[in-house]
Amino acid sequence: TPKADGGWAAATAVARKVNRVTGTLYLFGVDRPGQLAVITKMLSEQRLTVLHLHVQSGGADLEKCDFVQASGGPLAENRIRIAFDEAGVDLAALRAEIEEIGRQIGYAVTCLVTDVESQLRAW
Repeated sequence: TPKADGGWAAATAVARKVNRVTGTLYLFGVDRPGQLAVITKMLSEQRLTVLHLHVQSGGADLEKCDFVQASGGPLAENRIRIAFDEAGVDLAALRAEIEEIGRQIGYAVTCLVTDVESQLRAW
């Protein structure tokens, strides 16, 4: 109970001050086994929460310069919805790490967009 444990009330007050930020991580490149395991491990180490994962495999339509969804295709287009404590994450460092690890495991394109940034672009 709160009266029996004065620390509970203090912890609750601190928890309310956390500014939870959500966003989307986009990954595109050659589809290889284990890529998402590496990415999700890195996100966990950075104290980010994965809310949703959307995975598509396919190939390139060279005439339209576009990704075409096809089961078992050589390319992967992945979107990962994430959440994190804004004060606990250095976005510039996180983006650099995502780009470096992504390049190492076969993603040619990586992009992290927070929902706040996305809303600002809509203006």
